[in-house]
Amino acid sequence: LCTQTVSFNLEVRPKPRPEVLHPAELCPNQSATVQTSAPFDSYIWENETGAIISNTATADVFPGYYLVTVENQYGCIGDTTFYVDGFPESQVFISTPSDPGFCPNGPLVTLYATSSTAGYAYQWFHDNAPVGTDAPTYDTNLFGTYYVRITDANGCQYNSNPLTFFECCLATGICSGGGSGS
Repeated sequence: LCTQTVSFNLEVRPKPRPEVLHPAELCPNQSATVQTSAPFDSYIWENETGAIISNTATADVFPGYYLVTVENQYGCIGDTTFYVDGFPESQVFISTPSDPGFCPNGPLVTLYATSSTAGYAYQWFHDNAPVGTDAPTYDTNLFGTYYVRITDANGCQYNSNPLTFFECCLATGICSGGGSGS
């Protein structure tokens, strides 16, 4: 038996090389569904801490580093890493020099949106309903809670802090609400 020779053909298949279709950048706290450019028999998607986030053909990712490991029909395993960058986060705050308590139909108070960068689109909200125009200020004499949502040049949206205005015009001089104007 030691002198026998056996011949057979052996086909060596290359390891799969997955290519991930993903956005280059995302807004902070925004996710996107990603997938490979070619289908495979199995998938394991991991985030930068090594936690498995999906074992299907797609995964929902946020800005960060990721690894996908795939297996093809021959049982060959391959992997690749990819990175989704995050757009810089914008911040917006609203304030007013006016007292938060005032009489019904009293003079207008002006709300001011302050941020560190220009070029935003503004949408003001009163009790969670859109109001106002695309401006960094908003005038009102209605009670309720206000905030502004900005949209930056990347299409990312951010909400400001809320401000609440309340009725403060009773004959006793004691206001009926509470809150803060700054």
